[in-house]
Amino acid sequence: MLLFMNHTPNLRRFQACLDGPHKNLFCYTIILLQLKYLTLNLHDEWSFEQVQQLLNICPHLKHLILKLEAQNDKKIMFEPSTWQKLIEEKLSHLKSLRLQLNCIVTDSNENIHNYQKS
Repeated sequence: MLLFMNHTPNLRRFQACLDGPHKNLFCYTIILLQLKYLTLNLHDEWSFEQVQQLLNICPHLKHLILKLEAQNDKKIMFEPSTWQKLIEEKLSHLKSLRLQLNCIVTDSNENIHNYQKS
């Protein structure tokens, strides 16, 4: 995806489903100044830092739809103050955010619980 975005710097809208973070995510220096609308479905082992790095490439983003699956050890994904700080510092042009977090939690008996928050 990042290779594609590197060759389309005037992209205004983008929608993607990503199974996992790119191993060289922090090596890319792509900045998409024209990207205003972004929809992402992120699966697997995305950390908050990786999501933040991915969103850093579109500083003028106005509309974001983010669907994210998180494991039970990714509690920071659910902290509103973490998202507020990201928006205030890196996404100051953001007008609308639709965030759907799907958390898969296992208890001590190895029972799986699935929680969703929109």
